[in-house]
This record gives sequence, structure tokens and C-alpha cells, in this order.
Amino acid sequence: MAQIANFEKLWATNLLMYDVTLNPEKVQQLKKNKVIPLWDGMYSFNINHGDMTGNFFGRMETLLKDTPVILKIYQTIVERLKSSGMTLANLNEYHRRLFEPYPRRSLFRLLRKKIISFLKNYKI
Repeated sequence: MAQIANFEKLWATNLLMYDVTLNPEKVQQLKKNKVIPLWDGMYSFNINHGDMTGNFFGRMETLLKDTPVILKIYQTIVERLKSSGMTLANLNEYHRRLFEPYPRRSLFRLLRKKIISFLKNYKI
């Protein structure tokens, strides 16, 4: 949870240091080309359907599901980020599913756990 807040804090501080405005040409480039090279082989986030954030939020929920109080705190932070007007909220304007955990991996992990548990119990 602290990582999400610290990421936003760093990025927002960086933005405060510059006069930054939305660049429609770069948005169109991202929509058309999907990614823009950043540095040393690192590319920008795919605003059309990138899965980086979905994987991250899915992992966080999986890790926190056994601690309901901490999960609730995390969910509150995410809800506040959604309406913050900061980095993740701004990207969500284009992506629309930025905060959604991807269920397919969760389902895969659930099935994997069930199969492993079954095999252990029956010593197959």
C-alpha cells in the first residue's frame, strides 16, 4: 500500500516541478503505437489495454485477502486514488480498466492451488 502512495507522491512532486499539460499528439501516438520507448529498452505503459496495473492490483488483493482490515485500508486508498486527479486516475481516463485486477490470473491461481491440494491429499 505504501508503494502505491509513494509512487503517486514521487510522480506528483515531479509534475509540480514543471509546467506540464496534456499533449494530444502524444496521446494519439500512444493510442496508435501503443507504447513509446522511454529508456534502455523500457517502454511506456500501453494505455489501450496494458495489463501491468491489473496484474499489480490483482496481486495486491490476493496478498491482502486474508487480512480483511488491511484489505479495507488498501481498497480505501485505491478508491481515493481513482478520484485524485493524479497519475493513476489520469491514466484511467484513457485505459478505463486501470484499477481492475485481472481475474484470469486469479482463477488460474485458484485452480492451481486446488489441484496441488488435491494431489497432496491423495498422494498422487
